[in-house]
Amino acid sequence: MNDLTEQRNTMLEAKLNDKLKDWSMTDAALLLAGLIAKCYQKSNLNFKTEYPLEEMALDVFEDAAKDHPNATMAQVVDAIQRGTKGEYGPYVGLSTITLLGFVTKYLEPKITINKQQEEEEEPKLLERDVRQDKINYVCFLYDLHKKDEKINAADWVAAFNFMKRNGAVCDYSSERDAMIEAAIEKLVGKALAHMSLQNIGATKKYEQEIREQREGHQEVASLCKKAAVIYTFNEWIREEMTVDDVRQMLDDLSKEIDW
Repeated sequence: MNDLTEQRNTMLEAKLNDKLKDWSMTDAALLLAGLIAKCYQKSNLNFKTEYPLEEMALDVFEDAAKDHPNATMAQVVDAIQRGTKGEYGPYVGLSTITLLGFVTKYLEPKITINKQQEEEEEPKLLERDVRQDKINYVCFLYDLHKKDEKINAADWVAAFNFMKRNGAVCDYSSERDAMIEAAIEKLVGKALAHMSLQNIGATKKYEQEIREQREGHQEVASLCKKAAVIYTFNEWIREEMTVDDVRQMLDDLSKEIDW
C-alpha cells in the first residue's frame, strides 16, 4: 500500500460518523467498494464480472443516501457487515438490492425514532454548493489523470455525467465506434478469463448479449463514458490547460444549470 492510498484510507475512516448527505460520491464509492470486496471474500462468493464492484458501491451509496440522508456511513458499514453474517436471514448472493436490503433492515428500528429529527434537519440538506462540489471533483480527477494516477470506474462515470450535462465533454463522435468495440473486447476478455467448465454457457450468453446491445449495455456504456472522459482530458492536456483553467471553464459552462 503506497502512502497516498494509506492517507486516503485513514481520511475515509475518520469520516465514518459523517452523515451520508455529507459524503462525496468518490469517497463513498471507494470506501464501500473495499467493504463489499471483503464481504465477498468472507462469504466465499465469486465476483460477478459483469457488474464492476465500484459501480455496485456507487449504486448502493446513491440509493442509501437518497432514502436515508441522515444515516451515517458507519451505520451503512455495520448493516452490510451484519447482513453478510446472516443476521437478517439467508441470501443467495451480494447485489445492490441485497446490500440495500441489509441497510433498510438495520435502520428500520431507528427510522421512527429519528423521523422528527430528520424533518427538522431537512432544510440543511442542500447547504453545500453542489455545483462547486462537482467542479472540484472533476478538477481533482483531471489532476490525477495528468499525474497518471489510478482512478476508480465509478469516478469516470460520475465525471462524465456532470461534464456531459454542461457540455464539457469534447466531441468524440469520430472515436465512438472504436470506443464501443474496445469496451466489448475488454468485457469479453475479462469474462473468458474467469470462464470454467461450469459456466461456459453463461459466459457465451453474456458475450452474445453485450455484442447485440453494444452501447445499450450498462457495462459497455460505462466503459465508453470512461473513454470519453479520458479523450477529453487528453484534449485539455494537449491544449495545455491547467487545473485552474479547467475550473474556470466548468464554472462558466455550469452557471446556467439548476443543481
